[in-house]
Amino acid sequence: MKKDFERKKDECDRAIRNAESKAKQARLKELMEHFKVTLWAVSWDYRYKKKCDKCDKNRRIQVVLPSGKTVDDECSCRVNKKVYYPKENVLYELSERNREFMAWYMAKGDRGEEYFVGGPRAEYAKVVVDHNKDFKDIETEELRKVFFTTKEECQAFCDYINGTEVLGYDYNVEGQLVAQREETE
Repeated sequence: MKKDFERKKDECDRAIRNAESKAKQARLKELMEHFKVTLWAVSWDYRYKKKCDKCDKNRRIQVVLPSGKTVDDECSCRVNKKVYYPKENVLYELSERNREFMAWYMAKGDRGEEYFVGGPRAEYAKVVVDHNKDFKDIETEELRKVFFTTKEECQAFCDYINGTEVLGYDYNVEGQLVAQREETE
């Protein structure tokens, strides 16, 4: 009977600790909402031109050698390019009044059970661009440390560093359309 009482007491203590933890997390989430900032960062992917109909899903062709042996070879449509595009980042900015010291946090975890961490993206917010920098000045920065206040400006910067050599590189390796760039004139 005493063991049963101890087990029930432990269960109650654990339930109380869990409830306290959830209440603290809910309060922290409520407080952090006031510091929520959406910034755009430059991300990249390898993209391909439209897939031909001669190769498999990995853009490879089976070739029979004169010896009779079958080997895989890369298709001519397997050429890829590194394409830059904007990626949304929801961060939480904490700073002192004169903004000399700033800390960035990201929400992690499932909805309703979020917790805040200073992750790799959060700690590198070194340059925040708000229509106040020339793209030539930004391209010398480490791109993972550069954030933009608008998606449009981030897209314009991505277009700037992509240049015209990535036009038509809108597909993944399997040939699925990933993104279509609008041609600017």
